[in-house]
Amino acid sequence: MRYCGLNLHAKSSTFCIVTARGRLVSEGQVPSTRRGFRKLVDESSGKPLLIVLETSTRTEWAARTLESLGAEVLIVDARKVRLIAETKHKTDRTDARILADLLRTDALPAGIWRADRQTRELRELMQLRAGLVRQRTQLYGKARSLVAQEGVRLGARALCSTAGWDRLERRRELRASQRRILAVLRESAESLTEAIEKIEQEFPNYLRRKDVQRLLEIPGVGPIVALTTVARLGDLARFRNGRAAAGYTGLVPSERSSGGRQRKGPITRQGPSDLRRVWIQAAQAALRMRRHPAQGWARSLIYRRGRSVTVVALARRMFRWAFAVLRDGKRF
Repeated sequence: MRYCGLNLHAKSSTFCIVTARGRLVSEGQVPSTRRGFRKLVDESSGKPLLIVLETSTRTEWAARTLESLGAEVLIVDARKVRLIAETKHKTDRTDARILADLLRTDALPAGIWRADRQTRELRELMQLRAGLVRQRTQLYGKARSLVAQEGVRLGARALCSTAGWDRLERRRELRASQRRILAVLRESAESLTEAIEKIEQEFPNYLRRKDVQRLLEIPGVGPIVALTTVARLGDLARFRNGRAAAGYTGLVPSERSSGGRQRKGPITRQGPSDLRRVWIQAAQAALRMRRHPAQGWARSLIYRRGRSVTVVALARRMFRWAFAVLRDGKRF
């Protein structure tokens, strides 16, 4: 077996191949193309080759390409490979050598789970929609800031409709220059809305899935929450239990306990931010409902700890419900 650390970049990648005893076999650079990766695999001289990659935008493509050429690939979270970040002499060559040594000594953190093609496609769809929604929200914020200079206050959903924009543009307090800027912001926001609607046209194919239908039965859970959850969780077998899955969302409290003294802190905020965000939104929607399975518990917690803490706690509890529904294949 040969062990390879690969420092992946857009144009070229630096590699280091060592034996099980740490003897250097080969090192250098290859183009970040299929032909370049074929040359890298050939450097193992017919021996089985295990390659480690750090997470990045191109990692999944590189992993699939290397596997098709006969190599075995392990992907690790770049944030968890602290030894590279802490080295005093940091170069691509050094990083590749450290990765190779960590790989052969089994000192790397556990490899990340790799989604199948269908899950990746859904995940990319949800990420694209979330990015467009953020851009539109920023435009709304710029419009609010602009009219606030003239003392105009807008409701929470004042810019979510054509009528709202029309009413705003007719306000007498606004100057001509401000109206022109608003027209540009409106045009951009409407273009983003059209793009979002086109993406949402792909949703019916996914909403017919049984796992998504089960999630939609949970009060407070809508299509965006359900689809984002399915896209992010993927294979549930990779989680030991519901607590481990909740830890993946970053909604669990951080902990610094020592000497028999337990100290709980703010939530960890680790894991996918979009998954955490949609479940916070689901919890907020649940608190506004007249009837909800966790209504009594949530009201009691609001009285003791306040609304902000309750929203996070309710989001975590609702996510645990969702995980149980998906794991057991039962209706809520």
